[in-house]
Amino acid sequence: MKKIFISLVMAMLAIPTFAQMTLEQIESLIQTDSKTAQKEAVKFFKKNKKDPQAIVALGRLFLKADDYATAEDIAQKALAVNSKSADVHMFLGDIWYKKEDAGNAASEYEQAVNANPTDTTAYLKYANIYKDKFPEQAKQMIERMAQNCPNVNAKLRLADMYYRGNHPAEAAKAYAQCNINDFTETDLSNYVFSLSIGEKNFEKAVEVCKIAEQKYPENVAFKRFEFYNLADLKQYQEADSLSELFFANENYEKTYMDYIYRGHILKGVRKYEPSLAAFQKAYELNDKRTDALAAVADVYSYLDNPTQAIETYKQYMEKSSSVTGSMYSQLGNYYYELAQDAEAGSEAQMNTAKEADGYYLKALEKTPNFYMINLYRGRAAMLYDKTLASEQLNIAKELGAGKAPQGVINLIDKYLKQCNPEEAQEEAPAEAPAE
Repeated sequence: MKKIFISLVMAMLAIPTFAQMTLEQIESLIQTDSKTAQKEAVKFFKKNKKDPQAIVALGRLFLKADDYATAEDIAQKALAVNSKSADVHMFLGDIWYKKEDAGNAASEYEQAVNANPTDTTAYLKYANIYKDKFPEQAKQMIERMAQNCPNVNAKLRLADMYYRGNHPAEAAKAYAQCNINDFTETDLSNYVFSLSIGEKNFEKAVEVCKIAEQKYPENVAFKRFEFYNLADLKQYQEADSLSELFFANENYEKTYMDYIYRGHILKGVRKYEPSLAAFQKAYELNDKRTDALAAVADVYSYLDNPTQAIETYKQYMEKSSSVTGSMYSQLGNYYYELAQDAEAGSEAQMNTAKEADGYYLKALEKTPNFYMINLYRGRAAMLYDKTLASEQLNIAKELGAGKAPQGVINLIDKYLKQCNPEEAQEEAPAEAPAE
């Protein structure tokens, strides 16, 4: 198509032109009649060849249609008319960028900067290319923009660049260097997100939410972000009060994540029945998000209903894309809870404990040599086989040496004494003789 365009330009320059199509008409033709679109593009080029902005607009139509060759040819011919056009260099950079040639794209953006040092777009496009592999070069370009564009908040632009590039931790650090009074509504929202996701700085995120709510009281997002981050801080009482107000407002559209956080908050303040309802509502809103089912099972456990916990958790595992060792382990824990509810020493208790151990064995296949699973096996076996229990607890103690918290080691020792009461009695200090 590039050769056709060149030939057409040469031919059309030698003959008079008639009515010229608009860019909108040419765009429609590109999709339906490419040959006619080429002819009309030549007419447009001839009429506007000394107007780089018009020529760039023409070229962008072909770039949008992924006709890189024609787009590049138009850009090169425009450069032949004006080699220092910032618009044309920017357009060439966009062509290279779309062709995934970062080096040439950056080179063109830099030439666009040199041609027009006061246009911030080229600075930002250049910085965006290098922000991942060469962050220092990206930062230098932003600093150069600050020198040549004094009316632009370069630090804020840098933060925005990191945010849009999916680098929330770097974005949070960059936002922290800015004056928060200069932040737009979008800047504040991006800052809160970056603090939460990038730095896990939930306390600072809550602080920014409060500032944003005063400045933009109608923005619902800041209200939900505040109780989200309070929940992440485990400040459940305050989160409960704020989320209750949020849910009481019928004008606020409630999302899946709103109900998920509400469920965790209510569980945190031990309101288990409402927590269960919140998680169930979350799953109702989006049954593809299986984590809601896991949360429902967890609350059933808190409600001393291991049977429902088991049933729901099995649904969660069936709907999950893959089953992990921790999933089998958790299901085993629910069976262990059910075994504890059975009559001590009964056949029902022993059989249920064996079922729990079966899932722990599956967990070990997925996650071998993890001391906690052997601890769980030992705990379950105490209900039906003290020898197996002692064996597993000793393995857990050996695997956990130097790794497990002291509290876990103490628990293992406690269970071992229950498995071997005779040995525990021998180890106990003799009572002092009566005087």
